[in-house]
Amino acid sequence: MYQKGVPHTDRNGRPLTTFDTATSFLPLILYDPQLPCSTTTPSDTARGQRCLPHGVTGAVYTDANFSGVLPYAAFGMPTYMDAFAQLGLQVIREFPTDTDVAQFKDHPALLAWYLREEPTGADWNKNMTAEFAQYTAEYSRIKTVDPDHPIFILDCPWITPPATDWWIKWNTYGDVSSHDNYPFDYRAMSLATINGDGGGIPQTVDLAVRSNNESKPVWLCVQAFESGNWILPSSRQMRAQVYTGLVHGATGIIYFAMDSYATRAGSVVGMSPRSLSNGTYADASPTDSHTRASPSLLDMTANLWDSVAALNTELSSLENVLFAPTSQSGYTVAFSGNNATETPVRTVRKSGIAGVAGDVIIAVNVDSTRLTMRIDLLSTDTTTIEVMFEERQIQVNGSAFVDRFEPMDVHVYRLVHSG
Repeated sequence: MYQKGVPHTDRNGRPLTTFDTATSFLPLILYDPQLPCSTTTPSDTARGQRCLPHGVTGAVYTDANFSGVLPYAAFGMPTYMDAFAQLGLQVIREFPTDTDVAQFKDHPALLAWYLREEPTGADWNKNMTAEFAQYTAEYSRIKTVDPDHPIFILDCPWITPPATDWWIKWNTYGDVSSHDNYPFDYRAMSLATINGDGGGIPQTVDLAVRSNNESKPVWLCVQAFESGNWILPSSRQMRAQVYTGLVHGATGIIYFAMDSYATRAGSVVGMSPRSLSNGTYADASPTDSHTRASPSLLDMTANLWDSVAALNTELSSLENVLFAPTSQSGYTVAFSGNNATETPVRTVRKSGIAGVAGDVIIAVNVDSTRLTMRIDLLSTDTTTIEVMFEERQIQVNGSAFVDRFEPMDVHVYRLVHSG
């Protein structure tokens, strides 16, 4: 995978395959952000409004190292494009109108147009052929006006029969392949399964990469919410799902979603910066019929926001690694422990990294069990392993090294060569 280059884009969605410090763009996108409005009075941010609370600025997004946003479709583009541009945040527009395309196709903050939500699932009981024809016609109409920005759908993770062929068809037509995958409910034992089927993050991302012949960016939408049987992921689970997607070929991450009035209306409690104190939406009124969150859950959503902020900082520092080619150097991986799935450790090795001496291996334990991993590099050129972001090193014994993984743990290894 990606041995000849990693498909990604610049800030405006123009395709790239080789990392460039000045132009390469890693999408770390926040779904359903509250808007950085230019209001100055508290009355303008009353319950149910679209704006950040009075006194809170869009710095909550840049401080958390998001690189872009995907605002709620009901909010008009004129209300936010310039404000997000001033923050240096790129925008994905959901369900654009022809007026949106004509007015904002040259806006510096525009990243991409997003046309359909989960069509493989949402349109399954409809005339799928007609729905797909409508999408392709809309794609062509937008391309005529704006040939430069990518157009895509964000699909569900239903890749198992009988949906497989349609999923591939939807996910290979656009300029970017994108889908969501929400693995965490009270039964979750592994990122490699959803309710025991084969639709885990490794499988869906891998299919997206392979079915597009490794030629298109893949943007994975990950779980950052609680709703129904879905439970809010922990910090470790969040890091694991993101890195699992990246190991299998994702080149951008969309976090669903920020807690807001819009998400609460959909029975979703998302992550939120602690500074918001839940001041603008459902819980502000004791008579509100929308989804409510307990104080303990609100504390968890704030902790998750802080964890994602740290994760985004980490990922931003790895942009040159993530967009580097996959190494052709061989290595083997073995593990011991009470694994929940057949292949619990997922890895990728990157080489030719701009500004980095030596290869980097990213390894993820996708299972909810403790494991010990042994990697044999099949060469004695490496003497020391730097475990990035953990301030520790591992000595190589001959050509191999051993490390411990907590449940859904991630380690990033830089190989330090002898001499």
